[in-house]
Amino acid sequence: MNYIGIPAEWNPFHAGHKSMISTLKKKYPEASFIAAMSGSFVQRGEPAFFDKWTRAKWAITNGIDVVIEFPALCALQSADYFSENQVLLLSAMGCDAIAFGTESLSEEEIYNAVSYIHTNSFKNKFHNELKNGLSYASALTEAFKNHSSYLSKELTKPNNILAFRYADAIYTHKLPLKIITVKRNTENPISATEIRKKISNNTLSNFDKKLISDEVLQCIEKGNYLSVERYYDMCLLQSRLFTIDELKTSCLFTEGLENRWHKNTLYTTYTEMLDQIKNKRYLYTRLKRIGASLLFTKRGCRSTFSFHPKPLYARILAANKNKTYLLKKAKIPVITRIPTALKEIDEYASSMLKFDLIATDLQALCMKNIKFRTGKKDYFKSPFIK
Repeated sequence: MNYIGIPAEWNPFHAGHKSMISTLKKKYPEASFIAAMSGSFVQRGEPAFFDKWTRAKWAITNGIDVVIEFPALCALQSADYFSENQVLLLSAMGCDAIAFGTESLSEEEIYNAVSYIHTNSFKNKFHNELKNGLSYASALTEAFKNHSSYLSKELTKPNNILAFRYADAIYTHKLPLKIITVKRNTENPISATEIRKKISNNTLSNFDKKLISDEVLQCIEKGNYLSVERYYDMCLLQSRLFTIDELKTSCLFTEGLENRWHKNTLYTTYTEMLDQIKNKRYLYTRLKRIGASLLFTKRGCRSTFSFHPKPLYARILAANKNKTYLLKKAKIPVITRIPTALKEIDEYASSMLKFDLIATDLQALCMKNIKFRTGKKDYFKSPFIK
C-alpha cells in the first residue's frame, strides 16, 4: 500500500490521533498519507470546534502529507452517506487503502459483517425492525443477532460502526481500496467530545492539557474556538423563521416531523427544543443535522442537502511540500484558490463549493472571540505548506 487515505475530523487533534498516525507510519514506512477532513461543519450537525486551516495544520505537523476538505454538503449527512462520500473522495484522490480506528473489530471481522448485510436474511430482518419504529442503528443491531451476537454487540460502538460503513461503501461501489484498522485504546480512551465540553466550560485539568498540543492550547487562550451557545441561538432563530409549509418543502423532514419541529420553536433554547422533538426514531444527532442543514436552506425551496450529493472536487487545506506531487493522482479537480476555482469548475462543483464558503462564514460568526468572526476567509486564506 503506497497511498493511504484517512477520513478525519480532528476536532481537536489530540494524543489519540497522534498515536494512530504514528502507528500507521511505523507499519507502512514507505506510504504517503492523505486525509479527507471535515471542513467547517462536522457530521454530528455542528460547526467544527476549531477552523479547518488550523486543524489541517495540526495534522500536517504530526505526519499527514496532504489534507483535503470534506465538503459540508457531504459531511452533514447520515452516517451511511457520510462514509460513502469519504471513500469516494479518497478513492478519487488515488488512494489504494483507507485507514480508520476501531474499538475492537479487525479487518476480517468487518469484511464478515459487510458480507452478511447483503444477504436476504439480513435485509428482511433489518427492514422489519425499521417498520417497527427502531432507529437505523438499533435495527442494525437487532438484525445481526441471528448471525453473530458478537458483531451485534460490537457494532453498537461508534468507531466500529463507522468502520463497517466505510467497508460497506467500498464493497457497494467496487472500489480498489483495502481497509486498515487501528485499534483504539479502550481502557483509557481519549474523547474529543469531552475535551470540547471542558473547553466550553473552562474546566480543562492539567492532565487534559497533556492530551492536546501547545498549539491547541494557544487557540483556546485566544478564544479561537466555537461558542456552541451562539451556534444554537442561530439554529433556533432559523427554525422560527420557517413556516410549517416551508419546513415541509425543504424535504429535510419526514413522517410529519416538520409539525413537531415548528411547534417546539417556542422554547427558549435550541437544546430544549430538540429535547422535546427527539425520540427512538429521531435521535439527537439526526435532529442536529436537520437543524444545521436548515441554516443553508432558502425558505420555500428544497434543501440541497436532501439530494445527498457526491464530492466533486478536492480542496487542499494543507500539505507537505515534498508530497504535493501526490495531487497529480487526483481524478477530480484540485482546488487551491477559490476565485480561480469558481471560474474553472463546472456548475455542480461550483454550487457545492459555495456551500463550503457559507459553512465557513456561519462557523466564523460563532467563534468565542469576536476578532475571529471575520467573514469571507475562504477567499484570502491559503493552504498551509510545511
